[in-house]
Amino acid sequence: MVLFLFFFISCSHNVENSINVDFVSNNRVPNITIDSITFLETSSSCLLGSITTLYVDSNRIYLLDVDHAKSLFLFSTKGEFLSKTSYGQGPNELLEPVDFYVDDSLVYIWDQSSSKMNYYDRALNFIEANKRDIVLRNFSRLGNDKWLVRSEYYDVYGKTTESDKTFYYYYIYSNDFERIEQTLIPFEQKFMSIALSDPIYKGRRPLFCNQFDMNIYGLDDEQRAIPIYKVNFIGKSLSEADKEKSLELIFKRQAEGDIVANIENIVCNNDLLSFQYPYKRDLHYVIYSKNDEVVYLSQSIISAGLLPKGRIHSVNSNNGFILTVSPIDFVEYVENHNNLGISKKVEIDDNPILVWFSVNQD
Repeated sequence: MVLFLFFFISCSHNVENSINVDFVSNNRVPNITIDSITFLETSSSCLLGSITTLYVDSNRIYLLDVDHAKSLFLFSTKGEFLSKTSYGQGPNELLEPVDFYVDDSLVYIWDQSSSKMNYYDRALNFIEANKRDIVLRNFSRLGNDKWLVRSEYYDVYGKTTESDKTFYYYYIYSNDFERIEQTLIPFEQKFMSIALSDPIYKGRRPLFCNQFDMNIYGLDDEQRAIPIYKVNFIGKSLSEADKEKSLELIFKRQAEGDIVANIENIVCNNDLLSFQYPYKRDLHYVIYSKNDEVVYLSQSIISAGLLPKGRIHSVNSNNGFILTVSPIDFVEYVENHNNLGISKKVEIDDNPILVWFSVNQD
């Protein structure tokens, strides 16, 4: 592959905003309204283990389960099961779907095992598949029809110097995924196998993050990676000295609550930004008001009984989010908070529940 352009803006670029996360003194809670709850139909033909990635349009919900069903599911916004991709190694089947993207007419699904980009219509009817010589983990369409790709690509063939052998975490590919047009964010090879969950926010101007790096990046007009937000976990931030230590020690310190090693699962809407971080063997999230520069922590939101424990996703509304909640966590929340008026009986082996909520700016 020929690299047509090379750009990298280092982390020393002026960051637009700092997001300060303070575990000790921050107990603020936002004004949250639970707008609706969707119970996904559960049967042997539509059984999800977990929801990795979610996309919502006006009347459909696309849900990718990477770890268990290894399929992309399609539900109505009322929770009715409509369709799903087929798992397997046969024709028109997917063995290892790792990410998907929905545009006005097509659904793109990358199957890592077959190295194929699979094309479906929006009802998940298979159209075609094209084999591509890349390693793709996450991807999003850019405004010029190119693709932002997290790729774990390390090309050592035909390289003559150590600088040629640089490993990059992100790439910009041509529309057909045939050509790398730009390389973004050099990365240490020793961290190559460490993946992030949903590191790209798939908006019109994508945001993305990097392993062991507290910057949230965007692209400038020349499609160079620039840090838009710097996340400071006060008293818990991963230092450069930490990065020099073994991965085992980094994860041990994170599990013990000494540091926060990375951020992931970036979601964004009109006024709010959210991201997830692992801390003390659990996952937490931040909701950040871009207008007021105020940070809300999931620990405080859950403790105040405003929402159940879950994973946050953005939706196509002003300040709307979806929380994907396991049946166990949902039942526990309903038992402790009788304000939802839930009459449906939820079983522990049901599909995850979708809690649609909005954050109202004061």
